[in-house]
Amino acid sequence: MKKILSGILLFLISFCFSQKKVIDAQIITQANDTLDVKIRVTVNMIDPTLIYGSSLNEKINIVDESGKKSKM
Repeated sequence: MKKILSGILLFLISFCFSQKKVIDAQIITQANDTLDVKIRVTVNMIDPTLIYGSSLNEKINIVDESGKKSKM
């Protein structure tokens, strides 16, 4: 019984934190370059306007107009 309940709890926790959304953002680099990008972030399941700050701790892959890829 404990295994079933812990499995259900694990599924519910992963479901709550798996809400992803793509947002428009501006990144300002140290050289004062402004990049208009789209970022995939994890949002709150109840209020999708709330962004989890831990989703911005990851490296971001950026592709500019010329097709050059870089990580931030």
